[in-house]
Amino acid sequence: RRRRLCNTCITMDIHVSTVFLGIDHAFCPNDAQAPILWETMVFGDELDGEIERYTSMSDAIVGHLRMVDRVRSYIVDAEFKEVGEL
Repeated sequence: RRRRLCNTCITMDIHVSTVFLGIDHAFCPNDAQAPILWETMVFGDELDGEIERYTSMSDAIVGHLRMVDRVRSYIVDAEFKEVGEL
């Protein structure tokens, strides 16, 4: 089965991946809570291991795009900081 919903390579060393988990990752699942079945994770650099989880595929796609924007903003901010320190 295909579990990966989105994968964005930001640099050679950094990528963001969103996958279908296959099992509910809610800490205390109950009938009132939708199952948490999707996860976005950052691989590489300072944000390595950052995770967001979602209850729907559409939320996962939006969350993936937000995480990509967050990582790109972080990289730009870090580059400006580095230039300012020169």
